[in-house]
Amino acid sequence: MQSGSTAYAPVSSGDPPDDTGSGTETIFRKPFTPEELKAIVDAARENDFLRPILITGMCTAMRRGDCCLLKWKDVDLARRFITVKTNKTGQTVSIPIFPMLYDELVRIRPKELADNSGSSAMPHRPQSFRLCKRSIQEKENPLAFTSG
Repeated sequence: MQSGSTAYAPVSSGDPPDDTGSGTETIFRKPFTPEELKAIVDAARENDFLRPILITGMCTAMRRGDCCLLKWKDVDLARRFITVKTNKTGQTVSIPIFPMLYDELVRIRPKELADNSGSSAMPHRPQSFRLCKRSIQEKENPLAFTSG
C-alpha cells in the first residue's frame, strides 16, 4: 500500500482502514446508501436543470464542476464512454457510461447535435456554472444534501 495515494472502497465492517503514516489526517467519506441514492434521483425527477448533473455525478464520480462543464464532444454514446480532461488534476480520464446515465444523456441530447459538438451536454450554458454550483448548495433546495 502506498502512503497517501490509495483510494479505499467501503469495507463490510464499516471501519476505515488504519492510518498509512503519511503524516496527514485522512478523511473518510461515508457513501450514500442505495436508498439515499434512490431518494435523490426521485427528488430530482422533475428538475430538468439539476437532474442531469446529479445523475452524471452519481454515475461517473466526476466533480460537480466537471459535470456542469461536460461537452457533447466528450460523450461517446455509441461506445458508451465519457472521455474528459478533469479540471482539478488536468488528467484525461475515460469513464464508462452506466445505463442510468446513458438514458439521461439520450433524453437530454438535442436531436440536431453533431457528434463532435463542443456545446454543453448539460441543459445550461457553461457560463452558468456559478448558478449550477449555487443551486446545488442552497439550503432551500430540496436536493441540497450531504452524506453522513
